Amino acid sequence: MKIKRLLAIAFAGAFAGVGAATFSGTPAQAADEKTPAVVVEPDAVSVPEGRSGTFTVRLSHQPAGTVRIDMRARGTGIWAAPPVILTFDQNTWATPRPFTMYSGNDADAFDDFIVVTLSAVGYAPDTVTLTQVDDD
Repeated sequence: MKIKRLLAIAFAGAFAGVGAATFSGTPAQAADEKTPAVVVEPDAVSVPEGRSGTFTVRLSHQPAGTVRIDMRARGTGIWAAPPVILTFDQNTWATPRPFTMYSGNDADAFDDFIVVTLSAVGYAPDTVTLTQVDDD
């Protein structure tokens, strides 16, 4: 069984803005193999500033109908994603679907990050952390 440690992150700022991050919460364990879950792989992606990074999304268990993936993102720096709606059904649930995030150029010399949480009704959520490797 694959156990992931998660940290709840609160962010004081806009999705595409730059702000100070506040870390709070306690580590949690991901759902076990019997619990339906959204599965994101890999858990972390390094993205050169001004470039893109990709992760995949799938479901751990076959759904009864169509399942829509919801995304929430918190972090620092400038990030963009295409307006894509990911859905899975009885035939596509186990096939990993790629999703790409783009890292914008900024003037600072700090590595920014974004934590993307993917969830669906009836499924435990999963997260991926994208770290922007600054080139300034």
